[in-house]
Order: sequence, then structure tokens, then C-alpha cells
Amino acid sequence: MIPVGLPVWVSESSGPTPVSKNVTEQGITISMVAVRSQVTVDFGDGTVIRCTAMSTRPAGADPSLESPDCGHTYTAVGDYTVTTTGHWTVTWHAAGQSGTVELNAAQRLPVEIGEVSSVLVPSR
Repeated sequence: MIPVGLPVWVSESSGPTPVSKNVTEQGITISMVAVRSQVTVDFGDGTVIRCTAMSTRPAGADPSLESPDCGHTYTAVGDYTVTTTGHWTVTWHAAGQSGTVELNAAQRLPVEIGEVSSVLVPSR
């Protein structure tokens, strides 16, 4: 559960590193390079943002610190589905030909946003 009002950071472990692959089939070599340009994040509560950078929350940071580039703060308790969509440009070369293809890849993650309450117990 994520507490309502606590900033959520969207980050990635590896960064937007280009992915490349060469494959030879029937004597033809196909070379491809895929580069992610941005990520669209739909937080499921009506908030949609586009991120070109994603910072990782610093260890030991104040929990109320907001992400400088890709984050959101839920204002209502509920069960939401976060959908992230990576926008990729794939460039290919084969048999003297080349081209570019735009691709999108999406993932969904359910999140529960709840309230945190404290109980004061009188000392004896």
C-alpha cells in the first residue's frame, strides 16, 4: 500500500539504453537498434504524464520529496491501475535497405492507495 499524499517516483534500473541486435538468416544480416524516447505514465486517477527522464529516489531522502522529473501524488484513497507505455524508435538495415518503425510497449501494475493513521497511547 502507498499512503495517500506520499509522492510516488517512477524510475528505472537500467536507464534508456539503446538495444541493438544483429541476426543473420538465409545469408541476410538484419541489424536493428531500438531507442526509447519517452515513457507515458497513466496513474489511473486521471493523471497522465510523459517522462523523458526518470530519477531514482535518493537513499534516505525525505519521504515527502517529490520526483524532479517523473512522479505523482495521489490525493484519494482507492485501487488504481498504473499503465506505463514506452515509446520506441527502431531503426533497421538489411540487404541494402533501411527503415524506421515506431513501436509502443505497455505494462500495467495495480496499486493500492490507502490512509495511514496513528494511535496515541498515553504513557504511564
